[in-house]
Amino acid sequence: VARATDFICEKSQFNTPARHYWVRADIADITPEIASPVLRLRVARQNTITAILEFEDGETETLIYGSDEIKANWRSPTYASFPLTQSSGKIATSLLIGVERPWDPWNLADLNIISAEADLAEHHKSYLANAVFCALLAAPLLLHICLFFVLRVRFILIHIIALAATIFMQVLWGGVIFDIAPFVSVNGRSILAHLCIALIMAAICLLIRDICEPGKLSRRLSNMLLYSSIFSVTATSLIIAISPRLPVIGSILFHLVVLVCVIAVVTSLLSAAIKGSWTARGLCLGTVGFVFIALARIINSTGLVDNVPTFDHGLYAAAFVDAVVMSAIVVHRAFKMRREHELAVIENTLLFKAARIDPLTELLNRRALEEDFETLLSQKERRRNVYSMLIIDVDHFKTVNDTFGHD
Repeated sequence: VARATDFICEKSQFNTPARHYWVRADIADITPEIASPVLRLRVARQNTITAILEFEDGETETLIYGSDEIKANWRSPTYASFPLTQSSGKIATSLLIGVERPWDPWNLADLNIISAEADLAEHHKSYLANAVFCALLAAPLLLHICLFFVLRVRFILIHIIALAATIFMQVLWGGVIFDIAPFVSVNGRSILAHLCIALIMAAICLLIRDICEPGKLSRRLSNMLLYSSIFSVTATSLIIAISPRLPVIGSILFHLVVLVCVIAVVTSLLSAAIKGSWTARGLCLGTVGFVFIALARIINSTGLVDNVPTFDHGLYAAAFVDAVVMSAIVVHRAFKMRREHELAVIENTLLFKAARIDPLTELLNRRALEEDFETLLSQKERRRNVYSMLIIDVDHFKTVNDTFGHD
């Protein structure tokens, strides 16, 4: 129902600089058929939303929604809903929407007019999807925390960070954060969500670097994953710092940061998979949906292609599948490394024993004597003890062996 408006936007017409994105919608044929119509508007890091409602009798009403109003009308995961009916009962027949300094202006392509009842149902459904998704991710998170304390493997800790960041991002993305911490603003929620995405991308890069089998990932690709993880967090922090001054460019730069990490991840996984890494092959299957959605968001943010779906709820399924697959691989790899470590310890013990014991008599040999003698000498100096050495030589011992046997 929306089309770009030919509205002339001059600075002199507004109290704030005219950095607005304007959309005009003719809704005369839609609103009479809907009980208590509301406008569902996809929002991100906007400071202000201006809605100019026009009614059938020509009357207009200007509504200005600041950050607090946007938060009060928030509908997860990234929507805010605003009524189109006056207190007198009159329903708007057209509207003009302006958003000041949008973080991601192309998000405004999603405009829907539905009934207040349907809007509330969508709200509850989104909250339920958030709760189910977070609960499903909480299971592998708790499992990995327990495994980390048992196995003490670094990449399990990295995966714990990735899972925790994913759950927290969903709390932010779905707007649940506004119920948990009412003091958080819309901009603050967006900043934290983007930092979580950067942290997740960094953790994925480090995780792939650690769990791929030795020899399957080249040093160059390993370094690329390391640098990509560092770049993800630092670049996102810098972009967030400058984004109030560069709202559109900041959005594009952030998605380019995500693209860099996606390229590093995909390149490394494909290279390791071609070299025979079953870990990389499993991760490739697990990350297909996640990478597809990430690319769709990147394409959508550029504005070069219209109507690219952003898969708000599809992201839940893709992230969950990726988390389950990666959890299974991490657990398998951790136990495999633990077994390899135990075998190495046993092998080293046997080698150490073989180097110190004579195979015929099973007595300690000269090497053992020299090592233990050095230990005794060091203890003598440290403890100021006095030691004595007794050397016994049995003459004609061969006769004893020949008469009574070697045993």
